[in-house]
Amino acid sequence: MAHRLLRDQEAVDWERSHFPIICESCLGDSPYVRMTRAGYDKECKICTRPFTIFRWRPRRDARYKKTETQLSV
Repeated sequence: MAHRLLRDQEAVDWERSHFPIICESCLGDSPYVRMTRAGYDKECKICTRPFTIFRWRPRRDARYKKTETQLSV
């Protein structure tokens, strides 16, 4: 599966994004948010294709939030 991902240039560009699309309420009140990016960290349970996960914490006392987006589903 990974070889197909590397051949499809549109999928590769989408998967290498540096910042996810997130609503303002998920980001929180602080203008400073530390976001971590784990490239190809997990694989889809349906098609076993790897995808990138973004994690952040909106406030110091809040739990971590994360995005899990997959292009083919």
